[in-house]
Amino acid sequence: GQISDGQWRVFLGNGPNGSGGGSELLMLDVANGSATVVSAGTGPKNGLSGVNAWASTTSGFVDTVYAGDLLGNMWKFTGIDSSPSSSLLFATGSSKPISATPLVARNPATLETWVFFGTGRYLNGDDVTNKDVQTWYGLIDKGTLPISAANLRKTDILNEGPVSGRTVRSIDAYATPGINGWYMDLKSPVNGAEGERMIEPNFFRGLALIGTTRIPESTDVCSPSGKGFTMAIQPFTGGRLPQTFFDINKDRKFD
Repeated sequence: GQISDGQWRVFLGNGPNGSGGGSELLMLDVANGSATVVSAGTGPKNGLSGVNAWASTTSGFVDTVYAGDLLGNMWKFTGIDSSPSSSLLFATGSSKPISATPLVARNPATLETWVFFGTGRYLNGDDVTNKDVQTWYGLIDKGTLPISAANLRKTDILNEGPVSGRTVRSIDAYATPGINGWYMDLKSPVNGAEGERMIEPNFFRGLALIGTTRIPESTDVCSPSGKGFTMAIQPFTGGRLPQTFFDINKDRKFD
């Protein structure tokens, strides 16, 4: 990312199993290869996951980086072009590790900055059998940190069952989010906690936010298998879309 006129940096997290066990943002100068390390969360067994370099102004220069760590902290790094530092954006808890890169976007209606991510990991044998309930988040970064979980609206998975031979879900319908966003626990209303998790970044398709989940079924991490859901929701309310997104029965009609 370009941090100012003529200055380019490569941004990445230090990942799992690093020396010291903490989470760190690494910034590499493209011109000379020098490295700057910005510490965030402490260990043990921590590490910063994928990063999103963000330009918060119309200049187009990167001035903010968002990234989560394996102890469930979402970090905001600022002062990128001068004196970089880290601030805790949100804490999910140590049972909700963040291993996927967050998606960052601006709400076109309000111009507020949103950060979207899910929790969960799939790195070792213990992760395969872990049944902790993981969560999908949409957070509004209003500058007052850290964000309180009490100010997030909960989106429930209301129903789950077969339609045209496929297992489908429906969720709450909301016109507005909570004060600082929304969250959805990845827990089946039929089967309960199955170890469902998000280990891939969210993405947009038109005006829909897409999140994919995984439910591991194999005990061998070298031969992974399982199932999961692809969910399409309203990004800036956390509720279901006002129109059908999937052609469930493949009749080429979204009805």
